[in-house]
Amino acid sequence: MLEDIKMHDNELVEQPALKSGETAAEASEEKSFFDLLYGIITKPVQTMRYIADKKLIFVGIVLTISIAWINSIANIPGMLSSFSQTTSGLETLPAVGVMRGFILALAVILPPFSATFILLMQAGIFHILAVLFKGKGSYDGLIGVLGFASFPSIIAIPFALLDLLATRSGWAGYTAVMVPVTLVVSLGLVVWILVLDVIGVRENYQLSTWRAFLVVTIPIIVFIVLAAAFFIAIAVFAVGALSSLGLH
Repeated sequence: MLEDIKMHDNELVEQPALKSGETAAEASEEKSFFDLLYGIITKPVQTMRYIADKKLIFVGIVLTISIAWINSIANIPGMLSSFSQTTSGLETLPAVGVMRGFILALAVILPPFSATFILLMQAGIFHILAVLFKGKGSYDGLIGVLGFASFPSIIAIPFALLDLLATRSGWAGYTAVMVPVTLVVSLGLVVWILVLDVIGVRENYQLSTWRAFLVVTIPIIVFIVLAAAFFIAIAVFAVGALSSLGLH
C-alpha cells in the first residue's frame, strides 16, 4: 500500500507542468517533425514550448539550412537573369562565364555555412541577453526554437518565382503590382518571424513577453544604429575627400 502511494507520488512529480491553453495529453504527446511545422502555424506557443523542452538543436539547424538552401536555389534564375542583363553583349568573354559559374557555386555551397553561422550567432546573442534579463533556459533549446521560427520564410519562394516570371514576360503592370505585393509579403514575413522569435525566447527562458521582446529587438536596434553610423561616417569621409580635392 505504501509502495503504491510512493509510486503514485513519483508519477505526479514527473508529470510536466501544464500551462494555459494546454491539456495533459498535449503536454505529454510526442510530436513528429511535420506536427511541429504545422504547430508553428496553428499553435505557435505550445509548439515553441515543446521544442524548447525537447532541445531540438539538430532538427532546428537542419531546418534552417534546408530553408536557406531552397530559398537560394529558387532565387538562382532571378540572379542569373539580372546578371545576363548587366552583362548584355559581353556573353562571349571568358570572365562572364566564370562569374556565372561563381554565382551558381555560391548559391549552392554558401547557404549551409552562412545559415548555420547566423543561427548560432543569433542564438548566442539572444542567450546572453536572456541571461542578463534573469531568464532560465538553455542555449540548446534556443537554437531549436529559432530554427523552427525561420519556417515561415519558405513562403517567399513562390513569390520569388512569380517575380521572375513577371519580369521575363515583360508584364507592363509589374512595377505597379508585383513590387508592392513583394514588399508587403516580405514585411509580413519579417513580422511573423519576429513574433515567433519572441515566443520562442519567452518559452525557452520563462521570461515575460516584454522581456523576451527586448531580447529579440535590442540586437536589431543596435545593428541599425551601427549601420547608420557607418554609412554616415562613409558619407562624411567622402564629402571631406571631395572637398579636399576641390570637387565639391
